[in-house]
Amino acid sequence: MRALLLALLLVSGGAAAQGPDSTAAILPGCRAHLEGRHDRLEAEGICLGRLAVLLSNLDLIGACPPARPEIRPTLRILVDYMEKRPERWGEPFGRFGAEALRAAWPCPAAGR
Repeated sequence: MRALLLALLLVSGGAAAQGPDSTAAILPGCRAHLEGRHDRLEAEGICLGRLAVLLSNLDLIGACPPARPEIRPTLRILVDYMEKRPERWGEPFGRFGAEALRAAWPCPAAGR
C-alpha cells in the first residue's frame, strides 16, 4: 500500500505548469508555511501532506537522512532546491521533491 501511495505521488500531475499536482501549484503553500504566514491554510495542508508522504517513504525514494528528519528543515531543503529550478515547476511535486531529498541525503553506495 505504501509503495502504491508513493507511486501515485511521484507520477501524478502532468506537464501543465499550473496542474493541481505541479510544483507550481504546491510550492506557494510550502513557502507560506516556512514564512509563518497562515493565509493559505489549504495550500499549506496540501504541501505538508505531500511532505509527509515523502518522509514516510525515504527508503523507497532512495534518500538516507543522517537522523530522523524534522518537518521545517526538510521543507526548507525542498523549497530551496525547487526555487533554484523554476523551469521545472511544471513537474509533479512528488517526483521533484523525491529528487531534492535524494540530492540532500544521498545513500551510501552498496558494498562500501
